[in-house]
Amino acid sequence: MSILERPDAEPVPPEIEQEILAPFIEATNVTLAELARMEPYVRSTYRVQGPRTLGDISAKLDLGTSAAWSLLVSLSNATATALAARILADATPEPDEDLIRDCMGEVANVISGQAKTILSESPYQLTLSTPTILLGAGLEIGGPGTEGLVIIFVCEAGEFAIQLCRQR
Repeated sequence: MSILERPDAEPVPPEIEQEILAPFIEATNVTLAELARMEPYVRSTYRVQGPRTLGDISAKLDLGTSAAWSLLVSLSNATATALAARILADATPEPDEDLIRDCMGEVANVISGQAKTILSESPYQLTLSTPTILLGAGLEIGGPGTEGLVIIFVCEAGEFAIQLCRQR
């Protein structure tokens, strides 16, 4: 089983998939197309209780909605390195660890900004925080009662996860 999968995963109800996940899928597709010239596709979606980081490096952003949502972008080191190299190709041939982390924070920031625009006419009005970088897989996000909606993407750089975490 991939680090991006969870054995306790449950299906996402279709109405939640359409109302909440679809805007973030679109935002991720636009972001990677514009920043990295890549076309990601969704491999799976699922829902979990007690969300955790699903990769070596994760960028977390609070979305500032009334329901206390946050966005988490999780990638393996290899995927983050490949993605950063693609995004930063004009600036540096081999980004270092700090630049890779900054780049992943910016990817999360742009995805959130795209989603904010897509959701502007919906009940989900987002205000965005500054991204925080978390290192290591399996770190718990939120406290008891936190749930996560997970989207697993695949692109040329590798697999990665977008999670929307909500404190209930």
